[in-house]
Amino acid sequence: MTLTGIAGASLAIAGLSGVRAVAFDFNGTITSDDELQYLVYAETAAAELGVELDRPFFRARLDGLSDPDLFHEIHRAFRLRPPTPEQLERLGRVRLARYLARLRTVSPVRPEAAVLIRRLAVHLPLALVTNAPRAEVEPVLAHAGLTHLFAIVLSREDVTHGKPHPEGYITAMERLAEIVPRLRPEDIVVFEDSAVGISAAGAAGMRTVAVHPAAGKHADLMCTAMAEMELAREGWTIG
Repeated sequence: MTLTGIAGASLAIAGLSGVRAVAFDFNGTITSDDELQYLVYAETAAAELGVELDRPFFRARLDGLSDPDLFHEIHRAFRLRPPTPEQLERLGRVRLARYLARLRTVSPVRPEAAVLIRRLAVHLPLALVTNAPRAEVEPVLAHAGLTHLFAIVLSREDVTHGKPHPEGYITAMERLAEIVPRLRPEDIVVFEDSAVGISAAGAAGMRTVAVHPAAGKHADLMCTAMAEMELAREGWTIG
């Protein structure tokens, strides 16, 4: 992606003014794979730990967490012996293999998210901040032709603490500031689908847009149609 000409741009996004950079979550925001994620984690927990995850428990307690945090939470909830680092690594590896196997037959990218990403990338630098491992993110972005549109991609391996900790978004801010002069946290708008992600971005001082009703009450703005969001620059609307 060529950044020349966009580093000093400022947009209004659906009424949020002064936006100079945008960050996206991955699972549930760029992708529409909530049910797929649930099935993959439920299959992994059943096969590897002998426990059954129902959907309400998954949505309420696990949604948005990184694999290590998620499997730790399962062990706590079901009163299992605390996992070793080796066990956590195996659980993550098995879960990822199941997820990637499903991708051979379907792309999980939300068409409306891809439209918005392409529109925004013309004008502003974009970052992706996710609790997912890089091996999950890269093939999905590549298959959808979106990789080159992100100036920064931060996956689970790039941080010590996953969401809801703000480290990922703080790191994204630092790297975006190398592209955008005098960038402040409030100049960045973050698209997220979970309360965990909204909390992380908010703690980093950024404004937030929820793309799922479950996170809407925690965000600055609720978005129901990403492809139709109004983008405006210096008083005129961008198509």
